[in-house]
Amino acid sequence: MNCPKCLKKTTVTTTRTPAKPGKGNDVHKGNDLVGWYTPDFVVRSRACNHCGNKFRTIEMSFDDVSAMLEEANKGHGRQVWDKNAGDK
Repeated sequence: MNCPKCLKKTTVTTTRTPAKPGKGNDVHKGNDLVGWYTPDFVVRSRACNHCGNKFRTIEMSFDDVSAMLEEANKGHGRQVWDKNAGDK
């Protein structure tokens, strides 16, 4: 995967799933976002080999993403909002 900042290659530093959540709260955050639809997801922490940027990804099957978006468009599932929207 490429870095969203500099577009260079990244490295996976940790991988977490609901079955093996580890010590961090990455799976908890993933569950907040997609757990309403499926418990079948993977959270990966990544680091850019070039600029050092660190970020996380949530991975799901394409079919699950498509179906989840359809459900969300129908008004089902968790409402996601911009936590900084009130600051503007």
